[in-house]
Amino acid sequence: MSPRTRTRTDWVLRGALACTLIGTAHAEYTLAVATGVHPWVAACVPGALDLYVIRALQVRRDVFLAVLVMCAVNVASHLVTAGVLAVDWALISAVGALAPLVLWRVHALWHTRTRKELLWDVPAGTRDLIEAGQNAPAPAEVHPAPVDPPPPAPEVEKCTHGWPVDWHCTECTPEPPAEVAPVPAPPTTSALAPETEPAPETTPADTEDDDSDAEFMDAARTHWDDVTAKTGAPPSARSIKAALAIGQTRAGRIRTRLLNENKKVHP
Repeated sequence: MSPRTRTRTDWVLRGALACTLIGTAHAEYTLAVATGVHPWVAACVPGALDLYVIRALQVRRDVFLAVLVMCAVNVASHLVTAGVLAVDWALISAVGALAPLVLWRVHALWHTRTRKELLWDVPAGTRDLIEAGQNAPAPAEVHPAPVDPPPPAPEVEKCTHGWPVDWHCTECTPEPPAEVAPVPAPPTTSALAPETEPAPETTPADTEDDDSDAEFMDAARTHWDDVTAKTGAPPSARSIKAALAIGQTRAGRIRTRLLNENKKVHP
C-alpha cells in the first residue's frame, strides 16, 4: 500500500472550508439583523468575520482567537433565534464593535511581523519561513580590496645545527671549562715579629724639610729609645706618626734620620 501524498490542490479542505463559511455566515447574518442592522449592511458582518478567520489561517496567527469569536457569534445567533437569549444593550454593543475589531486584527496580521519573520527578514504573513528564506535573494558579496602580502623576511645564515650564526651555539663551539682560581695561602707571619715597614724613599722635597723636623726630633728620640728597649727593634713610621701626631711623610723622614743617627753610633 503506497503512502498517501499531498496533492497541490486539497479539494477536501476547500470543500470543508466553503461549507463552514456558508453555515456560519447565515448565523452571523441573522444575529446582525436581530440587533437592528440594515439587511443589506448585515451581510458585511459575516463577510468581515469569515475573512478574518481566513487571514488567521493563512498567516498561522490568531487562529484560536478568530475561531473563538466565530463560535461565540454563532452560539449567540442560535440562542437569539430560539428566544433563549434576549437582545439587550450588551449584545448590540458586541455586534457593533465586531467590524472595527476585525479590521484592526486583519491589518495587524498582514503588516505586523512576528519575531521569526523579523529574524528571517521576510514580509509579515509569510506562510513558510523556510521556503521564503531559501528563495530570498542572496546578499551581495563584498569583495575586500586586495592587500599586498608583506615582503618575505631576509634569510638568516644558520649553522649546521639550525641556529643563527649570530647566536652562540654551544654545540658548534663548546664553552671551555671554567678555571678554578687558586686559593691564596694565608700569610705566615710570626706573632712575635715586630711591625716593620720599609723605609720610605727620600726625595729632594723630603730633604728640604729636614730643618722643619727639628722640633720633633727630641720627642722622636725618646719614643725611639722606649720602643727599642721594649721590643728590641726600632719603631715604625706609623708608630712615630701616632706618638708625635704628625703626618706620614714627616714620620718617615724622622725615622730615616734616626736610623742614620743609630748607624753612626752603632756602626
